[in-house]
Amino acid sequence: MLTSGQDAQVILSFNELASSQKQRKMHGRKCYQRIKSQEIEIAGANHITQKQGIETTVYPS
Repeated sequence: MLTSGQDAQVILSFNELASSQKQRKMHGRKCYQRIKSQEIEIAGANHITQKQGIETTVYPS
């Protein structure tokens, strides 16, 4: 699915963030879901034009 090393790097970062957020069981899952949907978006785009433009927001419950 993913060919670009840069794409894989960013998704790995998202996955690492998701893992660290999972330690907080309350909203860890919500955070992980948001990251997952963003990951699908990146995979569908096939390339990333603005790596810095990607933001992950954790909303307090």
